[in-house]
Amino acid sequence: MLNGVPELEPRLLLASSRVVVDDAGGRAIQQTLRQGIDWTVFARLAVAHGVAGLSGHTLSRVAPDLVAEEILDALRISLQQTGRANRARFEELAGVLEALAADGVEAIPFKGPMLAVRAYPDPGLRAFGKLKLLVRDQQLAATIATLRRLGYAQRERLTQAHFERLHRLQGQGTVFNEATGFAIATYTRLASKLAIDIDYPALWRRAQRVELNGRSLLLLAPEDDFIVLAVDGCAHGWGKMKWACDIAAFISAHPHLDWTALLARARAQGCLRMVLLATGLARRYFDAAVPERVAAVERAVPRIERLAGRIAGRQWRTGEVTSAPASNAISLDRLLLHDGLLRRARYLARQTVQQLERWQGALAGSERALTLLPASTETRAAVRQHQKARVEAERMLAAHPDDAAAWARLGDAFAGLKRHQQAIACYDRVLEAAPYNTAVWKRRASALAAAGENGDRAEVPPSGSGDAEKWAVHAGRLFSTRCFAEAIEASDRALALDPGLVAAVRVGIHARQFACDWSRRTQDRRQIADGVRDGKRYTTPFFHRAISESEAEGLALARLCTQAQRRAKKPLWGGEPYRHSKIRIAYMSTDFRDHVVADMIAGCFEQHDRARFDITAISLGPNDRSAMRARIGAAVERFIDSRAMSDAQVARRIRELEIDVLIDLNGSSGENRPEILRHRPAPVQATYLGYPGTTAMPCVDYIIADRFVIPHDQRRWYTEQVVDLPHSFMPNDRTRPIAPGTPGRLEAGLPDAGFVFACHNHEYKLNPEIFDVWMRLLRAVDGSVMWLKSFNPTAVINLRREARARGVAPERLLFAPHVQRSADHLARLRLADLFLDTLPYNAHATACDALWAGLPVLTCLGTTFPGRVGASLLHALGLPELVTTSLTEYEALALALARDPGRLAALRATLQGNRETQPLFDTRRLTRNLETAYATMWQRREAGLAPASFSVEG
Repeated sequence: MLNGVPELEPRLLLASSRVVVDDAGGRAIQQTLRQGIDWTVFARLAVAHGVAGLSGHTLSRVAPDLVAEEILDALRISLQQTGRANRARFEELAGVLEALAADGVEAIPFKGPMLAVRAYPDPGLRAFGKLKLLVRDQQLAATIATLRRLGYAQRERLTQAHFERLHRLQGQGTVFNEATGFAIATYTRLASKLAIDIDYPALWRRAQRVELNGRSLLLLAPEDDFIVLAVDGCAHGWGKMKWACDIAAFISAHPHLDWTALLARARAQGCLRMVLLATGLARRYFDAAVPERVAAVERAVPRIERLAGRIAGRQWRTGEVTSAPASNAISLDRLLLHDGLLRRARYLARQTVQQLERWQGALAGSERALTLLPASTETRAAVRQHQKARVEAERMLAAHPDDAAAWARLGDAFAGLKRHQQAIACYDRVLEAAPYNTAVWKRRASALAAAGENGDRAEVPPSGSGDAEKWAVHAGRLFSTRCFAEAIEASDRALALDPGLVAAVRVGIHARQFACDWSRRTQDRRQIADGVRDGKRYTTPFFHRAISESEAEGLALARLCTQAQRRAKKPLWGGEPYRHSKIRIAYMSTDFRDHVVADMIAGCFEQHDRARFDITAISLGPNDRSAMRARIGAAVERFIDSRAMSDAQVARRIRELEIDVLIDLNGSSGENRPEILRHRPAPVQATYLGYPGTTAMPCVDYIIADRFVIPHDQRRWYTEQVVDLPHSFMPNDRTRPIAPGTPGRLEAGLPDAGFVFACHNHEYKLNPEIFDVWMRLLRAVDGSVMWLKSFNPTAVINLRREARARGVAPERLLFAPHVQRSADHLARLRLADLFLDTLPYNAHATACDALWAGLPVLTCLGTTFPGRVGASLLHALGLPELVTTSLTEYEALALALARDPGRLAALRATLQGNRETQPLFDTRRLTRNLETAYATMWQRREAGLAPASFSVEG
């Protein structure tokens, strides 16, 4: 109840979040639906409670005619994506278990994908995160060693001895594989935050070998598995429905549970009340088939009934999403759910002891304190670096209290020193000014998790608030978590209170781009243009490229951003000559990791002429411990991890190295750090690859491009001097592998027959003009489909609605699921017939993917750098006939190729041959051209000449 009024959306969610719904339950759901549902509220609650798949599955079965079609589409997509993710997690888990077994380690997986596969009829019904393993204490070291060999590592900078010590204190630890995105939590003790007496020897004895999805796995006995689920739900306070749904689903999937043994084990281990609360919630609110004798035991403990009613009444039926108290906090509910006074006393004592974990975090901020801990030399160096960054950020803020970049750097320093609450406060200061900063939202979420808090607390909207800025910040958080429809709504709430709030306008425009919500496209374009004229930055330069066809407007916006930066200081390089035997080149980027920029440039690093050039990589981004990061590190003379360094420190390091030519691979994209360039640490500074446009920064001397992307008549819109490479500016790695076997069409989610148009660009590059063309092509080519990359659910809903409005069945839009390995994605691209490019922002790396895989790309020449990349690539590949100059010509050629299989086959054959002979994929040739460009820049500087545009011959 809210203010005495029953809420329909929480009631519907509670009724639909179950595996089995009988006829009476179905009629009750239909009756609730007829009263009118706010689907935005319902979707938010379903996601927050972790039951979107389960509730959507139920609604699509019992009342499909009463649910909005786009909601059903979103729920189906969520079900498919979650199922794919859980299957991928299961396969990863099975592979890890095989590797552990080969190393002599026995492990028991529990919860996570195991529960999705074993308890739910469809693995897409319940989303899970970490993979969880129980191992014996004496095998912990061997377990960690195996996981490290598989690419898993803890995110904290700890020695293995230190990690094992913390693991033994807490009973668990988590390691991450940044390359794959998987996380594994290894447990030697279950429920370490509670004071119950798990009988581990008996638990291991009762474990059973089970054949599951073709794998032989050692699993907990069902009764032990149930106890683990019940205890875990109590540890989380049952704040979300998903934990009770797990109990109900488990009961349904295990009709032969030995309840007598289960209760006896719970009683002996001190968690009977926890088990009874779990069965009570599942029985009362999810119709779980609990035997009467078990229900009688539950009813005999009045506290259980009161607590179950309070959980459902306050946390589920009101629509409030609560989180468990921090794991190191004392909870009265947790205390009273322990059986007996002795265990309650032990619980209180244990919480006190476990404050050691927090003390360790505080100690990590003190170099003297590090002598008390088994910290590595690397850890000590990192602490010193974070301390220096903190001092410099505080000094900067003393002079410029509103400097958002300095607040972000201070937050990063505090996070590195384990002072997470202070880090969160710093990030909040940044987000007040820039709520659309997704990177800062992610770092804030990491700090919240590290502080033992649940991010759900920050997700509650400012209900009833008349504060426009609070709504703008909330909109920014929603945008950062890809809740684009909700972000648009929150932005509108902010603008209703303050129509001139720039931050709210910006979030709304960006969210509509990602949501493919074109209802205000004309208005957004006009507002951006008016804002640039009036000195208001309603979008970032990067996203402006996807909505504007004006280079003049792009320059004006870039200048606005430059004006917002601080005035340049005295340059670090003052004109003094260097005397080196080799030209010293430094590449600077936030993306020396598993990232598209690294994919494109890594081959060039390896091809550089070491006799003439000394190469340094300056990494400003995270260390994802990926194979790509290691590859780049091996390809250069020195790799400098500078993420924890301040802008001034990075600039000083560049100056100390006497770098001749500094290449910034970010430009105005990503978490770029322009202040480094403003310090002028190098005689020559250039921008390349990361951003297709001008930076408007006087300290950037050159932009590396080609004659297609920046024609001579467009150079006036660039403050940099333009360097034309002879073919295409785009680097490619010709060693990129393609999986040997092309999957079948059905395996890739494509129809057995029919023409496949494809476009795997990001959703923000799509617009109604190009979509109109695509839909006319689908209507004209019988049986054809449009194959897109996997978009966010809001974009999928909107695109299918737009297709239907244009007379095309929504199911003819197909969305390719994400695959972990690039080689597999390249292999499946061969299934498509023709790649259709976007405008005004072409496919860049995505087009290179298609061409490398042998898939022809049809492009339309735009009026700006990002809209002319397709032409650059195709000319460099010897296929200029696939470059059109208008959307009318683009549509006509696409239709002609779709109707002429012979002509298309000839194009594919030409493409296949040209891959090996033409310049586009010749990494060595591109590298030699870059080296000529660098040498020319350096020679001009050595001769005392000002930067000037030039062309490289080759």
